[in-house]
Amino acid sequence: MQLKRFLAGAMLCASFTAPSLAASPAQHQAALQLLATINVDQNLDAVQSKLLPIMTQQLKSQLDSQGCGATPDCKQKLQSAFDKMQILITQYFASPQLRQLLKRSMADFYEANFTLDEIRQIDAFYRTPAGKKQLQMGPQAAAQLMPALMQDMQTHLNPKLKALTDELKQ
Repeated sequence: MQLKRFLAGAMLCASFTAPSLAASPAQHQAALQLLATINVDQNLDAVQSKLLPIMTQQLKSQLDSQGCGATPDCKQKLQSAFDKMQILITQYFASPQLRQLLKRSMADFYEANFTLDEIRQIDAFYRTPAGKKQLQMGPQAAAQLMPALMQDMQTHLNPKLKALTDELKQ
């Protein structure tokens, strides 16, 4: 449970956190060491491999729920659009630019919100058996969380977004 909160919080905060101008070189180095300790590349790959099928299935469900038009080849067009979207999503998550952005944002997050000593303590925790287990279970935690999040978004957020887009069409 803590890992889910940590991953969600770290990713959310990292996306909004500007680089810390006050970070010392030692603090920056400690943040980079922490990212190495948590095997950020391997964990991003694992999270991606768990989330992509869930995201694409949700997208397919959403496309299917919008229904097909009256044209005879609508189902084929819908499948073709889904296939293209799936390729785009996969390419996006596989891009080196996104990987660098996430790593840079995570380092910036730690530098902006933790002291050098705190970063070192976090790094030390992830080197313990409990910390290693938490890292190992991270992708499973994210995968377990994602269907509930996607379902809740589909129920609560998507109707509001659709209403806004329908309003724009008028």
